[in-house]
Amino acid sequence: MFLSSLATLNFSLAFLVGLMSSPLSFVRPFASDRAGLKWATVASLNLLAPTAVLYTASSLVGMGMGELLREAAFGWDVWGMYTPVVVWCVWWPAWMVGSVVALGSPA
Repeated sequence: MFLSSLATLNFSLAFLVGLMSSPLSFVRPFASDRAGLKWATVASLNLLAPTAVLYTASSLVGMGMGELLREAAFGWDVWGMYTPVVVWCVWWPAWMVGSVVALGSPA
């Protein structure tokens, strides 16, 4: 629902977050006899987590993480961009819930 309403305001941001969140569709709790699959899922989730994506993007551009966060704060303060809010208040918590579900055991 959030991505649908965000798409009315900023389609490109909603598309990017939806695309980057697509691995969450495949997360489910695994039985204890599939511990290897459980940890492989958690490892792949950590590789695609918002913090890892931001760090990789800042490294590819040649920008430090502090500079990237300063630019995000500048965009929020001066231009009124809500990209940092979407990343840290929607994408990242959803990713944390996905990791908890992947580490959980089915009832």
